[in-house]
Amino acid sequence: MYRHYKFECINRDNTQTEISKRDVSLLNTSDKDAWHIDPANPTATVKECWNIINDQCNVVKSLNVKSSSTLHTIGFKPVRIFVSSTFRDFHTERDILVKRVFPELKEWCEERKLLLLECDLRWGVPKDSTTRTTLCTCLEELDRCHNETNGEPFFLSLLCERYGWVPLYGDVPLDLQEKYRWVPNTSVTTMEILHGALRSKNPNALFCIRNNGFIHKLPEKVQSYFVESEPLPQTQMKTLKEHIHMMFPNQVFEYYCTVSSDQANEKTKLEVEDAFAKEVLRFFKSAISKKYPIEERSYSNEEAFEDQAHDIYMKSKAAFVEGRQMELHALCQLCGDNTEQNRRNNCSRLVVLKGPHGYGKSALLANFIQKKEHEDIHVFYHFISNISSSQTPLNITKRLFNYIMKLNGKEQALKPGDKYADLLIELMKTYRGEGCIVVIDGVNESMDIASQSHLNWLPKEWPLNITCIISTDCNSITESRLPENAVTLELKDLPVEDRRKIASTYLGRYNKTLDEEQMNMLITNKGSSLPLWLLSACEDLRIFGHFRRLTDHIRELPDSINGLMKQIIDRLVLEDDSGLLKKAMCLIYCSKCGLPDRFAPLILGDYENNITLPPIQWATIRRLIKPFIRSTTHWQSGEEMIVFSHDVLSNVIPEHFMSKLKEEEYHRHLAGFYNKKDLHLNDFTVCVNLPYHLLHGSLITELIGFFRNDPRSLQISTMFVREYLQSARCPNVIVSTAGTKQEKNVLKLCHMCSLKHRAFNKRSTASNDKVCCICGDVVISKHHTTAGFCFKHKIKYHLAPGVEKCFICENVIQKNQSHDVLLCNFCDVGMYYQRCCVYNT
Repeated sequence: MYRHYKFECINRDNTQTEISKRDVSLLNTSDKDAWHIDPANPTATVKECWNIINDQCNVVKSLNVKSSSTLHTIGFKPVRIFVSSTFRDFHTERDILVKRVFPELKEWCEERKLLLLECDLRWGVPKDSTTRTTLCTCLEELDRCHNETNGEPFFLSLLCERYGWVPLYGDVPLDLQEKYRWVPNTSVTTMEILHGALRSKNPNALFCIRNNGFIHKLPEKVQSYFVESEPLPQTQMKTLKEHIHMMFPNQVFEYYCTVSSDQANEKTKLEVEDAFAKEVLRFFKSAISKKYPIEERSYSNEEAFEDQAHDIYMKSKAAFVEGRQMELHALCQLCGDNTEQNRRNNCSRLVVLKGPHGYGKSALLANFIQKKEHEDIHVFYHFISNISSSQTPLNITKRLFNYIMKLNGKEQALKPGDKYADLLIELMKTYRGEGCIVVIDGVNESMDIASQSHLNWLPKEWPLNITCIISTDCNSITESRLPENAVTLELKDLPVEDRRKIASTYLGRYNKTLDEEQMNMLITNKGSSLPLWLLSACEDLRIFGHFRRLTDHIRELPDSINGLMKQIIDRLVLEDDSGLLKKAMCLIYCSKCGLPDRFAPLILGDYENNITLPPIQWATIRRLIKPFIRSTTHWQSGEEMIVFSHDVLSNVIPEHFMSKLKEEEYHRHLAGFYNKKDLHLNDFTVCVNLPYHLLHGSLITELIGFFRNDPRSLQISTMFVREYLQSARCPNVIVSTAGTKQEKNVLKLCHMCSLKHRAFNKRSTASNDKVCCICGDVVISKHHTTAGFCFKHKIKYHLAPGVEKCFICENVIQKNQSHDVLLCNFCDVGMYYQRCCVYNT
């Protein structure tokens, strides 16, 4: 009944163990007679299967079989979770895993320098593949998990009432039968469980068994997707569960679901209880923690912590990088093969890597850094978008200055008042020490981008043995500040072959393969020339759960990054039952400088009643929008803000996710938050944000009240006050004769209001009839302009011939006691026409 073949076993200490012929026969079952089934006696067939399985488990247990492979990795250690189940009846659970559980687990792993790679094989085998390829794809991926965990793979089994496909003798090639000790008359799913958990009694395996109480509520036409109709698979399934309960009493979790129907699409849906996702998270966090205990990192100072943060960021960006080899070679050429060659060839000291957002500048530089470090060349690197503190010029110059000094075994104590930027510039002028390469990624994202001193900290002169590489997007402000002698390397569209490499590598991380037709459709899409589009599309395909619709899904991918982002966000919004994801994205778009990170849960909650979003809910929303956001520090207030990481979202959100009225509603919501006094926000934060949201929320009366009555507004310069209030004015134009004024159109003050102060501006000390009615500045020109009103507002301020109302108190002015309202030259539109000076309330 059994076929004998040579079998070699390796113990934990890498020593070979002799196995008897009887043991070998138990581990191998490739004789054709063993595949015979007696239809009349399924119990006997099942019993024979489990006799073989139990014998195999006992042999493996006695031999203590473990993998002899040792994985050596650079950067993040990969952690693979193999998901095993039948497909048609577990779409709901797999969607929960891919879209909710694994993203949270991935974020948790990243904090531990681990890279989570879920093995979800709903698709990944090309449609024209042979049975051999299909079986190899599943089981070899499980081998990979074995090798990385010393024979104890992270394994998740989902079971209910479907047993799955049972291959016949001719379906399984002989070498695969021998290699995986195939048990006759068992399903592929059972073989995954046997190979991944049962034989080794794997402590890292979790079995989630769905209670079958929902089945009788299913429509008859779909019941065949969830239950077996034949006695043999029914008996096999029952016996499999019994053995799992017996072998893994503490690793079995039973959960429940309910049946709901999608009337619009005439589909049956399952609603799975939240306990399922919570248990999967709990189990694998615990299992991973035991397998890979968190490294105790003690940082002697803040600098050591930041070095570690940049190192982690660099390695995560460099992981699985493919393509851009021409640009990588060009960077190496510009730097010279080493610093000695730099000295001989007098290569340019400053290299600018330029390209639009999403062209892969950070990934290319990370790959370059690793290449140079492997060549034992000193490299200083700083990724400005890494953490919020890395965006300040002080942080950049401090880290670089200290690195250069330590490189040459020197330290310099700073005197009070010393500035790192000045010290760095002076150091570069006289430096003659050991050479290195300096890489600063994303200078256009530095905190000083909006100031006059942008890039003043960047030395213009570099020593012969130091080459500096900086990257920037096509930002005219940054480009105008760069030295003229800098060498520019501009990234172009991805070549087709690079697109193929990137797509294959990215999907291959999750053991997914496109067939030739699907791959060609993907890489010939016009959008795939942009790395951001290609990676976003690959991630969208990775979590796509319907194998039969995959080709159509690829064919229907939008050919623009705007269209693709809309499609992805549409899906996320549809899957978010809370509605908070859409709200968060819209609020980030409407914010002036970003959403304040520490107050985001309150803004998304009910700030009027001081009710914040529960931490778990905010963590879920933040995780979903994580691919689209980054944290930045406001260059003046120091507040950490959440902003979009891709400019394209600023086009997609208003165009597809909110109307003009809804946008005003979001601005009012933010205005209410910034005007909430009991939050004790610093005055500068209020002054930066509140007027902006009052204006764009069409709260003009409140905006005028803020500038005229709120002491906090005194911190805002007159130029910005004028800009806001000009925008709030009535847009109608008053037409008049050149150089003249029409008395009937001039705004008036009563005598009492003309003598008072500060009606138009809190900081003004002159009387109201001597200041501009818009900005409040004193009007000193002899040729001043009088403020007028349009026909629309005539009925309010000009009641009848000779009867006028005061612009401030709105009382009727007594005869011969009126005073003209003035307009300064800055607030006046022009010589031959003037805008109405009444606010558009």
